[in-house]
Amino acid sequence: MKKLIYLILLCSPIVGVAKPPVTSMSGSNLSKRASHVSTISNLQAYTGTAKTIIVTDHLKGGLFSLVKGSYTADGGTIFAAKGLNPGKYWRRSYRGALNVNWFGAKGDSATDNTIAIQAAFTAGANKKIVIPAGKYMINALKGVFPPANTTIEFAKGAEFDVIPNSSVNYNCINIRNVNNVTLINPVIIGDRIGHTGTKGEWGMGIFIGGASKSIKLINPKVSNCWGDGIYVDGGSDIYIENMFCDNNRRQGMSIISVTGLLVKGALVTNSNGTPPQSGIDIEPDYDTDVLDNISLLNVTTKNNKLGYGVTINLNSFTTLNKDINITIENHKDYGSFNSIGINNVGSGKAVLKGAITIKDSYSENALGNGIYVTNYGASNTPLLKIIKPVVINPNTGSTGAAKYGSGISIVREGACPATNVMGNLIVEQPSIVDNRAKPLMINGIYAIDEKGIGFSNAKINNPLKIKGVGAHESIICNTDGFSVKDSLKAVALVSNSGYNFTIHMSAISLVTNTGANSLTPFTLDQNHDFDSPITFVNNTSFGLTIKPASGYNILPISTVAGGLIKTTQIGASITIKRLNSTSYIIVNKKGDWTVEGN
Repeated sequence: MKKLIYLILLCSPIVGVAKPPVTSMSGSNLSKRASHVSTISNLQAYTGTAKTIIVTDHLKGGLFSLVKGSYTADGGTIFAAKGLNPGKYWRRSYRGALNVNWFGAKGDSATDNTIAIQAAFTAGANKKIVIPAGKYMINALKGVFPPANTTIEFAKGAEFDVIPNSSVNYNCINIRNVNNVTLINPVIIGDRIGHTGTKGEWGMGIFIGGASKSIKLINPKVSNCWGDGIYVDGGSDIYIENMFCDNNRRQGMSIISVTGLLVKGALVTNSNGTPPQSGIDIEPDYDTDVLDNISLLNVTTKNNKLGYGVTINLNSFTTLNKDINITIENHKDYGSFNSIGINNVGSGKAVLKGAITIKDSYSENALGNGIYVTNYGASNTPLLKIIKPVVINPNTGSTGAAKYGSGISIVREGACPATNVMGNLIVEQPSIVDNRAKPLMINGIYAIDEKGIGFSNAKINNPLKIKGVGAHESIICNTDGFSVKDSLKAVALVSNSGYNFTIHMSAISLVTNTGANSLTPFTLDQNHDFDSPITFVNNTSFGLTIKPASGYNILPISTVAGGLIKTTQIGASITIKRLNSTSYIIVNKKGDWTVEGN
């Protein structure tokens, strides 16, 4: 009985996910009829008469049968017979998955397994392949290439470790121009700690690209790469579930070009070393790249302290028209520099249709902003919708600049060309809170055009909450062209520049010019609700002006259509509401107000 058990164990693959080999013999018959050799070399050199042989090698061993026909030796399941059997082959008897150990791979933390594992992958085309427990060293300058129609499963405790090199780039696993590849539980450890070079930023753990289609990564774990953990540069119908990327030098994941990508569940942490240093970066390299039908669902990012949790940068799309559709839903970030960034979009001539939708995002303890939108063009861009974002305690880095230290910042930078108006964005129902004893958030929402040109189709709708202390609870709009709707009367609007700010507000209750360094002009909009009074407060010696919409007056002090009113008295205030289709009326007034333009 003991001999029977021994024989069964010998003939079975060494990992539990593979099934025992196929054999038509009972255990007792096998024990009587099979011969034994200790190595594959001995098998090939066998000169006896047995047609079935058991190889007892603990990694490569198994049951082999002598066959003739059109076979190709593959180093793991088929071996050429030598000795007295020229022209014949020893074929491994098995069913289920191929085992990379059969091909000479050793998870001993020392052996270069690149050639052996590639041999297993090649032999396993259209099959399942297993990686038993162990640390398999991989020369990522060559990398390993899964073939089409394969499933590769890493057993518990199995990992690929990149052999340290000095190269500027590498790919440990290359999924390139193949269809129907699934990796289950892959674990990749890059060479960041032992890397012998200082240049480059493109050492990747898993590369997906070319014309690859129907690719799945289930529970991938990639860390310590010289560049990115996972890099997607081409392909379609890609599914990544329960991704973990940590301490990669450039970023956890880069999305360069793809049609159809779903990331469902992820934790991406501690990207650091060389820019962008973000958790997930969606950023094309070339005008010919494609970003369509991309969804990031239930992604968590942490401690990407010099970059973003998730960032989108479409600046490389300059001439070719295309559809862009990106959805980020239920993203949570803790302690990255900016939790979400949408940067440098719409600076070219390309017509970019579609939508970028960020829904139910959560930011806590960002070193800078919870959400940072820069240079987003109003024309030829996807509609940017930020729906129900929650920002808690931003600006933990204590920056002194409002555009870098507010809950949400929407900025046109001074270096951005003046040829394109900014806008085409909506922020719906934001909730922004600084609950620290000494608030560090500079403003709840900060919007500025540093060139003074103004925005178009830019809206902030119905903030649910902006809480801090004093100015920390405000929306600052230092630009024309923003519409703010505040049906819940949750915030104060502040304009502290000389730009003319049109009040397109349904129910905003308070507007001030705190911090202004010049006269601050406001213009009322004719679509203002009848039952929603607005109070204006002047807090600087420069003063402010209020101009009615075209064809309207401000009763009773300004009876001429289009006539504006003005104050320079610090502390002066006035409350105005819409009276009818031609007039606003003052319902409360404090201080000195004069009539201009009558």
